[in-house]
Amino acid sequence: MEFLKSFPDVKKRWDRFWEGKPQELRPVYALRLPKKGVKETQIPEGGELIKGDIKDIGDRIEKWAETHEFFGDLVPHFRVQYGPDHFAALLGTELELVNGNAATSWPIHFVEDWDKTEIHLHTEGFWWNRTIECIRELRKRFDDRLVIAPPNLQGGLDCLCAMRGAEMLSVDLMECPEAVARALRKVDRCFIEAWRILSKEADIDKYGTVTRHWMYSSGNLAVPQCDFSCMISADMFRKFGMPSLICESEVLEQAVYHLDGPDAIRHLEDICTVKKISVIQWQPGAGEAATTDWTDLHVKIDRLGKGQIVDGPAEKVLKIAERINNPRVFCLVRVETRDEALRFEEELVKIHTKEKK
Repeated sequence: MEFLKSFPDVKKRWDRFWEGKPQELRPVYALRLPKKGVKETQIPEGGELIKGDIKDIGDRIEKWAETHEFFGDLVPHFRVQYGPDHFAALLGTELELVNGNAATSWPIHFVEDWDKTEIHLHTEGFWWNRTIECIRELRKRFDDRLVIAPPNLQGGLDCLCAMRGAEMLSVDLMECPEAVARALRKVDRCFIEAWRILSKEADIDKYGTVTRHWMYSSGNLAVPQCDFSCMISADMFRKFGMPSLICESEVLEQAVYHLDGPDAIRHLEDICTVKKISVIQWQPGAGEAATTDWTDLHVKIDRLGKGQIVDGPAEKVLKIAERINNPRVFCLVRVETRDEALRFEEELVKIHTKEKK
């Protein structure tokens, strides 16, 4: 791989990670920094894919890769992603850029009645065709140079929320739960169909893929989630959320669950029963939760037998990683300089050889 000469070794470490085997030297980790003395180029934002010229986008990606240094086990990549509701767009939901900001898109809710709404992949529509076009054109330029990854498909209740709106979907779960359940099964079938097509378009079997959390796999890997779970009870999550998670994970070789916010923690034990979900990514959110010490939650996830993403400044990441026994621990670290990056790796090696607390 042109932009990562150490790719064969990195791939081996990621393979060990997904196999659940202990690493020989240190846990896998990733960070990137702009190269010193070179004018940094920002990677194109997802919204730019909607209207931007693909050649210009490719030029930006190339300059971005040339002006950055990739540390640890970070595989250079670009994901073809419009925003969090990319999958809903493939099912007919229109997206709009927030205040013209290319970084952020929001869905335009359109469902009035689930039983009167056709839910299927709009393979003749703009959003689908633009997705395929971007993957194909960027692969022509970057195959064997960096990974072009397909979009994350946010299915289940989150997809219905994008189509209907959180408030109205909440009402529907109380007033017409059977209709919601039927809609979810249609979305599940669309997820399977879309993922199979997009994984072939990106040729994951040959090149592997990279998630939005910078995790690489040589096989089918994605990030299922249910942010809507924070609004419903454990019983309702088991009835409406879990079937989609199980369905989505069945077409994957590995899955990383995005656990978002304190109100989602009550579903953790249920989520951990899904066999294909081997890693939990905890995202505390904003406000007081962002400054809370969540070490005990990381320890609980470890005891539940799941791997983890540990995200944050070097000191925080090292402190938590030292408490985790599962070999599937991925450190997504933030530092400012190359010297800090090298020191972090040295410390990571040290704690890897220590007896866990």
